[in-house]
Amino acid sequence: LLIIAFLILSINLSGCSQNTRIPDNFDPHGKIVYIEDLSGKSGLTDFNFGDLVILDPETKEKIVLTRDRYYNAHPSWSPDGDKIVFESKRVGAFTDASTQSNLFIYHLNTGEIVRLDEDFKSRFPDIIEREFNQSPAWSNDGSRIAFVNRVGARGRIVIYYIEKDTLEIISDDIFFRKPLRWSSDDEYLLYGQRYTKAEPKSLFHPSVVILNIEEGNIREIGDSDWAYSMGNESNGRVYFTGQLIDMIDSEYSAWYTYDIKNDTVSMVYESSNMLEADVYVYGSKGYIINISPSNENSFIRDIYRLDLSDFSAEQLTTDGHEKMDMDILRRKK
Repeated sequence: LLIIAFLILSINLSGCSQNTRIPDNFDPHGKIVYIEDLSGKSGLTDFNFGDLVILDPETKEKIVLTRDRYYNAHPSWSPDGDKIVFESKRVGAFTDASTQSNLFIYHLNTGEIVRLDEDFKSRFPDIIEREFNQSPAWSNDGSRIAFVNRVGARGRIVIYYIEKDTLEIISDDIFFRKPLRWSSDDEYLLYGQRYTKAEPKSLFHPSVVILNIEEGNIREIGDSDWAYSMGNESNGRVYFTGQLIDMIDSEYSAWYTYDIKNDTVSMVYESSNMLEADVYVYGSKGYIINISPSNENSFIRDIYRLDLSDFSAEQLTTDGHEKMDMDILRRKK
C-alpha cells in the first residue's frame, strides 16, 4: 500500500506545474521564449512534452518557466513583456496529437497561468467549432491575440479583441502551418498553409501567406517544387525559407525576403548545412532553430544566431535538448 501511495503521489506531482516568477528588474526585450525538451531524452513531437524557457542571447543564460508534464507549444510575447500567451494540452487527459488544445497566458510577475479561451466555445459557438485552439500570436499594439481554431485538418484564423472581449474570423477554411505572426505594423498576419496550386494537393507543398487584415486579401508565395516555411516581418520585408521537395531530407535550404510594398521576392542566402525549423529576424541578426547532428544516430534542434551581413552562424544553445517554437520580444520604436 505504501508503494502504491508513493507511485500515485509521484504521478500527481509530475503533472503539477512548478512555475517561475520573474524578478522585477528583468528586461524581457530581445529575449527569446521557446519550447524545450528539458529532459533531453524524448525530443519534441506532437506526442511528447516541452516546457517554456526564456533565453538571453547575449549571456546564454536560461530561465525555465514551467516544469510540468503537459504538452506546451507556440509561445508569443505580449508587447510589454509581462505576459506570454501559449498553446497547451492541459485540459483533460493528454493522449495524442488529436487531444484538445487551448490557449493560456503566463504572467511573468507572479508565475500564474490563466486559461484564455475557457468559455469561447459556449459564448461564440458560430466561431469556435471545436475546442482545438493553437498557435496564438500577440499583436504589437497589445490589443489583440490571433490564433487558429482547428476543425479536423482545416482551420480558421480568429482574432480575440482583448478590451472588447470579442472574437472575429479573419480567414476561414485553410490548411494552416505554423507559425502565425503579426507584421510589425499589425496590418498583416503571416502564416504557412498547404500550397493551393500544388498537384497533387499535399501538405508536403507548403506556401507562405501574407494576409491583409483590413482588406481581407492574401498574397500567397508558393511553388509546386518547393516547401516554404514562414519567418517574420522586419522593416517591410517578410523573411522565409525554402527547400526543394525532392531534397527535403537533405541539408540544403535557401533564405528569401518578400518586399510587401513592391510585391517582389528575392533570394538572400543559400545554405548547404542547415535545415531551418524556425526563423526570426531581429535587428541585424537572424535567429533560427537549426536541425544539426548531435551524434551519429540522432538530430537535435538548437538555437543559432546569424549575422545577416554574411550569414555567419553562432550556436547559442549546446545543452543537447531539443527546441522548437521561438518568439523574440522586439523593442518598441
